[in-house]
Amino acid sequence: MIKYLIFASIALTSCEFIAKDKAASGKGASAPSEDKTNGVVKANYPDGSLRAEIPHVEGLKHGMATEYYKTGKIFQTIEYAKGLKHGWAKRYWENGNLYQETPYDSGKIHGEQKKYREDGKLASVAVYEYDNPCVDLKEYLLDGKQKRDYPKIVITPIDNLWRDNEYILRLSVSDKTKSVEFFTGKLTNGRCLSDQASKVWNTDRNGVGEITITLPPGGFMMEELNIIAKVKTKQGNYYITQRKYNLAIQNKR
Repeated sequence: MIKYLIFASIALTSCEFIAKDKAASGKGASAPSEDKTNGVVKANYPDGSLRAEIPHVEGLKHGMATEYYKTGKIFQTIEYAKGLKHGWAKRYWENGNLYQETPYDSGKIHGEQKKYREDGKLASVAVYEYDNPCVDLKEYLLDGKQKRDYPKIVITPIDNLWRDNEYILRLSVSDKTKSVEFFTGKLTNGRCLSDQASKVWNTDRNGVGEITITLPPGGFMMEELNIIAKVKTKQGNYYITQRKYNLAIQNKR
């Protein structure tokens, strides 16, 4: 887990470095629109060693960009087309083994993103459709076996109709994970989270969400709800799960 955190830190630092370096040279996002840089923009570490090479065509990233560790080994490569990630983005452990490979289509993750452990063993396979995570996540334990134990959605009804004309569905996940978002609606093609689902904005820092239904005195409601949870796993992937809930309430006030 510590190595994953260190690796993520390197990635963030690298991205910040390139942005600052390009801004300082007048070739960043804040540069005038007439900037039509052509060729490879290079960035260096403070000691002068090469840190990144980013090809440009008419001011836009285009081609294979490469970033390096201080040792000179490749940290990551990213394919660009007219300023957008398009193709493969690959990151490497410092020992040279592949850490992560991500397919992009017009700037969005599309396809199977794979992560590997430092020894080269497969750690996870996460499926995306144009940046939207799907239900087909596969994660692997240190012994190579596929992880099967994932949290389930817990729905706790709270009937306050008699007092406030409100009926609350309290949402959480069975393992008390805090890094979770809830949605209502449908998954695209029954697989992927998208704008077809509506986010439950009333979710606190402890990973507990609430859906509040207001029903006037004498009112009745019967509806099948589909609750979706987007859970961030310890490997930094998104696990998508869903549960149906048959709502049947009546305000007898």
